[in-house]
This record gives sequence, C-alpha cells and structure tokens, in this order.
Amino acid sequence: MKLMHIALLCAALGIGIGCGGRSSGPGTARSEKEAITASKLPVNLLDKKLESRMASEMQSGEVREDGLMEVSVNLRNRTYKNLHVQARTVFKDSRGISTGDETQWKDLYFSPQQAQTYRSVSKTTGMDLYTVEVRLPRKPGK
Repeated sequence: MKLMHIALLCAALGIGIGCGGRSSGPGTARSEKEAITASKLPVNLLDKKLESRMASEMQSGEVREDGLMEVSVNLRNRTYKNLHVQARTVFKDSRGISTGDETQWKDLYFSPQQAQTYRSVSKTTGMDLYTVEVRLPRKPGK
C-alpha cells in the first residue's frame, strides 16, 4: 500500500521511478530513435579528431544492372589546412551484417575546405547496405 502511495506521489510530481527508460526532458541530447539512426549512418568517422575536421555531405548506394553495389560519398575538409585521410567501404546484407566484402583503405588528400567524392564498388552481388569508414592514416606497424 505504501508503494502505491509513493508511486502516485511520484506520478503527481512528474518523477519517473523504475521505468528503465531514458529521460526525454530538455537536458537529453537526443532521443533513442535519433541515437539508433546515428549508429546506422553510412559514414563512420573512426577517429574522434575527424569529427571537427571532416563532413560527409551526400551519400548514395545503388545496385547496378550487374548486381554490384556502387557507393558514392561526398567528403569535405572542414579545416583551413591540408588533410590526409583513409577511407574504405564495408558492404553489408539486408540485416546490416558485414559480408566480408570490403574495399582496401584508400588514401584521400584534401586541400583546405576542399570537397571530393569517394567511390567504391562491391566485389560480390547481393549487397543492400554499406558503411564508409574514414580514419586518419595509421603509422606502419599499427
């Protein structure tokens, strides 16, 4: 009985108890739906430093007549310095599971504020989804 009174009091005051959900108040950065959507974006910046240096502006993944998937992503250097990054595409099935069909890392060089299109094509048919991964170049042995 006391628990019921406490629950009613909390409900009247707008306090949630034991719901296990995320707050949707003004302090919440994004909703659960937005967080899930962000985790499925087709461009994944693998290095934290790139979040302020790179932007992806338009993405396209289309299955060609031969059944292979062709991916195009516009990437832009947001800085006023030259930027060297590496990119690759990981192709996935309809459930979002990697199929092992991924491209080699490709070096991309950007002038200050320059945009360019990164393109790749799958090696096998049946791809439905993709993720383009972008990272800072790795030193040999890492």
